[in-house]
Amino acid sequence: MRASEHLRLEVIAAHCGATIDVARIDGALAQLVRRGRKVQILLADHVTDLAAQRFSIAHELGHLVLGHPTPQAVTAAKGAPVPAQERDHEEEANAFAAELLMPAAWLRHRCEVGPVGLDVPRQISQELGVSILASAIRFVELTTHPCAAVLSRKQVVQWAAVTDTFPHAITRGRTVAQTSAAGAFFTTGRAPEQPQRVAAADWVDAPSESVMVEHAAGSPELGTVISMIWPEGSGAAQCAA
Repeated sequence: MRASEHLRLEVIAAHCGATIDVARIDGALAQLVRRGRKVQILLADHVTDLAAQRFSIAHELGHLVLGHPTPQAVTAAKGAPVPAQERDHEEEANAFAAELLMPAAWLRHRCEVGPVGLDVPRQISQELGVSILASAIRFVELTTHPCAAVLSRKQVVQWAAVTDTFPHAITRGRTVAQTSAAGAFFTTGRAPEQPQRVAAADWVDAPSESVMVEHAAGSPELGTVISMIWPEGSGAAQCAA
């Protein structure tokens, strides 16, 4: 039995006074709905991937447990003055979902002692029923090794999560270099299986002689690549020349 099978989201939802129901939803993967005393987490019927279902439900549970307003309440409040210290409800719900599905108490040691790369995130993904994207971000959150998880689509950086110890910024909207491991996926349809030495300038503003290591995994269905990047010599993962 996988660890994810011990975490039954429908039981947690019921304990919080909510049901989980599948419904047609436009423009969202899931939604928290309150109708009088009835509380529902609606899961979009077009979401068929189990990992996406679990994270979407956990995200909505975060909204419920943290006392966030429902979309109906947000719509009704439009036009009202915005508080100077307004909370980021989506970020809070994402953090709640990550901790619920991938508890730090379970994973921090593994992220500390394991090699930098995608091997540990893949193990977490399989064991806890989350996507490789979610587990790569969680790895970055829990490790002290200098590294970054970067999502690219159509050869453009969509977002990057970096550790406090990573010495560079990775800019959203940056064009992915063809010489990077992610670039190989966009060019050939396949990313190298093993970590690769790449020019640091493929990803960050760095001298041409600087080198980093990149471990990438592509999704032909989504047309995306998740890359784990770290300075050469700072991680224990073996890389190809």
